[in-house]
Amino acid sequence: MSYFGSDQRPRPPVIRSLASADAAFNNWVTQNGYHLLLDKAGDRWDLGLHLEQLPHPDYTIKPLCRLHISLSSHIDQDKLIKSGVLNPVTDRRLLSLMGADQIPIKVQVKVLEARSIDAIRSEFASYIVNLRSELKQLELGPLKKRLIGSWVNKKSRFGYVYQAETLDKISLDV
Repeated sequence: MSYFGSDQRPRPPVIRSLASADAAFNNWVTQNGYHLLLDKAGDRWDLGLHLEQLPHPDYTIKPLCRLHISLSSHIDQDKLIKSGVLNPVTDRRLLSLMGADQIPIKVQVKVLEARSIDAIRSEFASYIVNLRSELKQLELGPLKKRLIGSWVNKKSRFGYVYQAETLDKISLDV
């Protein structure tokens, strides 16, 4: 085997920019089916990934690869009634305040770091397996109901102006 590539093994493509590295990583996630996440109630969660390479603070030869993982979902009246989070009779007032709007739910961003993209892929694969099982086991109904109340407050639908602009995020540390 020669340093200049006389061996006949296929080599991974050379990634020449951070944008193409990020796109290649997202393509790998899609090909392996890691982007499909469902919770216990059957709601679909959208996986957001952003890969970046930075100078490593201690190891000057290779960069530090950092992967930002975010999860988000949107819920509406139909999903909440079907999953049993809201009752059409007892939660009539809350349902009327929601209207036909889609309510965004976001999970706190998780950051993974490693010295190579292959190491990030390995860490991400094990993380996503744990996350899937965690989402299937957690009862998110009460939390969704609380987030709906917070969302209604932020939209000033109770007759006063909501002053604080904070994001309600779920923590799913696995």
